[in-house]
Amino acid sequence: MKPEYYDNSRYLEIYDLFSSLDDSEWSKISLNILNDVFKIKILQQEQVYISDIGAGTGFYSYYFLKKNKKYWKNIFFTFVEPSSSMRKILKERIKIFPNSSISPYHAEKSLDYMKPQDIFIFQRSLYSFYPNDKFYKYKELVRSLYAKLNTNGMVIISEIYNKFDIHLLENSIDNNYFYKTNLSKEELIDALSILKQAMLDFNNQIDSGDFTLFGKDKLIQLFLENNFTLEKEISGFLIFKKTIRVQQFSFRKLSYNMLYILNHEKTQKIHI
Repeated sequence: MKPEYYDNSRYLEIYDLFSSLDDSEWSKISLNILNDVFKIKILQQEQVYISDIGAGTGFYSYYFLKKNKKYWKNIFFTFVEPSSSMRKILKERIKIFPNSSISPYHAEKSLDYMKPQDIFIFQRSLYSFYPNDKFYKYKELVRSLYAKLNTNGMVIISEIYNKFDIHLLENSIDNNYFYKTNLSKEELIDALSILKQAMLDFNNQIDSGDFTLFGKDKLIQLFLENNFTLEKEISGFLIFKKTIRVQQFSFRKLSYNMLYILNHEKTQKIHI
């Protein structure tokens, strides 16, 4: 989206409204994936540290936390969101969760101050970059994620390589959504027009070259080159796992070291 959208109160109100209504198959898959990864972690350890990078108004993680209320004392959740307007809504939403915190910085700076985590989530927040943001910044980001993950930590990335499907949006907002919103038909049409325009602007930025989509293959390569393994790919989601760097054993280096020691001992004996 254009930066001005994130400080537009009307857009944020509409964005939050439709995020809260998103009970699509995609959203169900999204929550199930996070739940599955979390359940593995909670069986292995007493406390699980999770970070939502680019949390927005927090609805995705809010639903996850509500679903796992019995584990609230075990979950330590960090919401990373640089937009002050988004944070206002986010702060109000998550105040019921005991071990939650908000980082107001971008991902790179937030990671500098963060404890090691077990799960990083990029929910619709790692799919594009400005061309003037050199790709090396993203290499550095992936390296920082690796450094800040605990052993066998996971990175979950969703919706990374598609433009917005405007026709799908128009077709998905049916009477069921109309009743849920309690909006009049005129209010719903107005709200949809603002959301639609924001999505069209994003798509136009892709077409014009202002934004560049990562592409699935490029993103996978980026993580694999930095010691992650691709655990699963499903319905537009990628799940990466931190693997431990293993120092390769070099027989050649060992041979050189042995020769040096033997020669050194031989020299010492000659001098004696």
